Amino acid sequence: MADISLEIHHLDVRGGDATAIIVKQHHADHNMDSEEPEETETELYRVLIDAGAEGSGSGALKYYLKRHLKGPFDLVVATHYHQDHIQGFSQAKIKFKKFLDNGSYKDADGTQIIPKNDIGKGARTKIFDNYVTRTQTEMVFSSDEKAKPTRVPIPFIKKNSTPADVGPVEIELGTGTGIKLIIYAANGVLANGTDVLGNLSRQKRKAISPNDVSLAMVIEWGNFRYLTMGDLSGDEDQTSYYDIEKPLVDYLVPAPPKVGPLTNKPITVFKASHHGSEFSNQSHLLKTLQPDSIIVCCNLQKQVPSPIFLERLSEYFKENDGSKVVFTNTMKVFKQDDRYTGLQGIAKSIVPGNVEFEAGDDEELASNLKMKCAVIRRRVKDGKVVMQKSPEKATVISNLDLGYDIVLMERDADDANQVAQTVRFTSYALTTVWPNISCGQAEIVKGFEEQADAMIRWLANDEEIKETSGFDYLSEHYPALPRVIRESESDVLKEALVQKMTAMFTASFSLDKTKDWVWKPTGKNNNNLTSDEKKTIFNLLWYNYHQPVWNLSYRRSGRNPYVREKAWNAAAGTNPEPGSKSGMKRVAEQGPTERKKRRTSK
Repeated sequence: MADISLEIHHLDVRGGDATAIIVKQHHADHNMDSEEPEETETELYRVLIDAGAEGSGSGALKYYLKRHLKGPFDLVVATHYHQDHIQGFSQAKIKFKKFLDNGSYKDADGTQIIPKNDIGKGARTKIFDNYVTRTQTEMVFSSDEKAKPTRVPIPFIKKNSTPADVGPVEIELGTGTGIKLIIYAANGVLANGTDVLGNLSRQKRKAISPNDVSLAMVIEWGNFRYLTMGDLSGDEDQTSYYDIEKPLVDYLVPAPPKVGPLTNKPITVFKASHHGSEFSNQSHLLKTLQPDSIIVCCNLQKQVPSPIFLERLSEYFKENDGSKVVFTNTMKVFKQDDRYTGLQGIAKSIVPGNVEFEAGDDEELASNLKMKCAVIRRRVKDGKVVMQKSPEKATVISNLDLGYDIVLMERDADDANQVAQTVRFTSYALTTVWPNISCGQAEIVKGFEEQADAMIRWLANDEEIKETSGFDYLSEHYPALPRVIRESESDVLKEALVQKMTAMFTASFSLDKTKDWVWKPTGKNNNNLTSDEKKTIFNLLWYNYHQPVWNLSYRRSGRNPYVREKAWNAAAGTNPEPGSKSGMKRVAEQGPTERKKRRTSK
């Protein structure tokens, strides 16, 4: 194979992680009618590392894959089981032949891998169940190929591993390409057999986060190395998470005279862990691994990258002038945000065209809203690295010394509308009709007030108990509310929440006074709410004991009877407050059935 290329696509999934890796072979087809040979290409291997999403992220993922990367993947990797890393596998209906993860459940053939450190507190959610079902589902890959996906084992994480199980897991991405994906850590265990997480948890007992067990892997091809580690924790104080990062770095590049797998092999591109969180990406990692470029997959709702991480980047760039950073996913940082100053401080190291600093009439903003995707490209022809043609609507930055390109793909003008048409699972149906006498607007607003009180309690608990994630829970169930929370002062937060809730309700339902005074949906043509707002108002009214009169009207109509035990905030349900059985890492547990989802978009 004389002409091979590697593409690493960092997809915009709004707030999660999804990275597609494509290996291609290029062919020069000689046409007698043309002086220049025409080039064709064949895909040799396809990998998807994580398929996370928040808000409309799964729709964005599905739209991008449909438009640019059609077809099943040879391999998918779930670095850990948090919603913003695995939700898209089922929601975007990803097809794949092999999969790689921390295990802990039965495969399609009935085999169960029991990892040494389990999978982390709160990981076994409905979204996890959907992912497991996806790995067990028989899929059609082509007209003549139908099979159930198979697991790629990681022997060194097995609970009863032996010395024979120790060693990195290597996967060649295409026969004879020389491109390898190498697993160096998983489940809190290093490939050399060291159970870092197990040792730390015995010294300091606290809840293990799914982040602590994230997979860490390197894509290696000649002198090019790409490091990605999911949300791998590196909490030096070990207050919020354990510190798996430093032992991993010291294993990869130990202090002399010891030699490790990456000694004298600096990282070319590093995808920052945990979206640029301060609990990962420590200065020790940056100084030891010496990445030339850093990719940060932001999370708008969780407000990362953090100011502390940006400070670390600033210090690193002072010592490594010429190194670069790219921010992917949706990032909007206003001047009053601490991160705005941090971004300004590293502005000269941000790849040109990635982040714009804009001044409006009453506010200043740093954003990457015009960029859809960042692609790392490398092509080797006849043993030599060659630069590639620039795609349309893209900015290309080349590094001739290390032999790779950074391609910033511009967002299509109609991208938001296209995504809205793709994302149907968040446009929830609002079809109920009920008599005003059984449930009037006054009762609905009273329910909103109680919900706002509950939400404010969850946010207060976030401040006191760092392991709780009330804001995460709100962002998933009520994606139209985080902005209200961020922009409102604490003394008027309840009033602002209730006002937003009421506005969404009155946009969705109107009182018909001509016959029996009944409430009716405004209909798809008159309801101008966004998909996130539809999801929010639906979940405000659905399976919620703060809306007892609403649910009673459901029961009287004989449709969708309310069962308190199934409510998302009932004692037996997914109570988002600390002290409950499932209250630490909160993700979507309840939702409408398929027949209740609207099949149209706004």
